[in-house]
Amino acid sequence: MDPQKDAVPPSSRTDLGSSANIGGTNGRKEQSLRRQSVAPETTLADLGSLLFTLLETPCQFATQPFGVLGLVLAAVGLYGVMAYTVEQRTNEIGVRMALGADRASVVGMVLGSAFFQIGIGIGLGIPLAIVAGRLMTRQLFGISP
Repeated sequence: MDPQKDAVPPSSRTDLGSSANIGGTNGRKEQSLRRQSVAPETTLADLGSLLFTLLETPCQFATQPFGVLGLVLAAVGLYGVMAYTVEQRTNEIGVRMALGADRASVVGMVLGSAFFQIGIGIGLGIPLAIVAGRLMTRQLFGISP
């Protein structure tokens, strides 16, 4: 039993390269179908089985929105933490500015604390993600990181 032939119902198995009249069309439409096909020996059964295989396998495109959502949530969370930190340090920033600190040093202080938090997140997040991926690979059948 050929899985490629069984993936598409027999009624839709039509060879694009054959000289049969496809669905009652005239010869000009048939010739344009032949010219548009990738290979003359490609059949609808081959295309159907390819589509069936693509739909059956887990698609990475379906998981990309979740990755983007995670990135957006992380950025919004970092913004919220930084806004809270700056609001808590408003008095300190005001005193530093009153004592003569320039704007660049105050911005550097705030960005330094932000990059410190980002560094800790990357330093802990990447190794933990690798370990979690390996643990999930062992638990789930047919999934690889």
